[in-house]
Amino acid sequence: MNKALVALILAALFISAGLLSAHLSSFIYALRGAHAQTNGQMPIPISSPYNITQPGEYVLTANLTGTQPSGYMVGIFASNVILNGEGHSISYGYPGKYGIYVAPGASNVLIENVTVMGYSTDIFIGGSSDRLVNVSTL
Repeated sequence: MNKALVALILAALFISAGLLSAHLSSFIYALRGAHAQTNGQMPIPISSPYNITQPGEYVLTANLTGTQPSGYMVGIFASNVILNGEGHSISYGYPGKYGIYVAPGASNVLIENVTVMGYSTDIFIGGSSDRLVNVSTL
């Protein structure tokens, strides 16, 4: 049997049993709990190209278009980060490098509620661990 088919069947079983949802919920809860201990502050607003270099929760306050000279719009270089798009988008008119760049070594990263489109790689995850991408559209 094809490995992809087996994976699809297992995922369907996990979803129907509620196991996958419980695992994702546990991951998000643990990640948010880590931020409450680390940050304890309101989310940090992002309205232009940005490099995240400290743990915490970040929120887009506007749609972002284009890229930084480094080739990405939002770079995540820290662990224990939540990036909440609040329904906003990150887009580029022609293929650039990355919409969101998660650096190797950054762990416990959650990206949610954002539409990312128009890049060669919309979201790049560089060998990081414990990351969850929950986007509106890729």
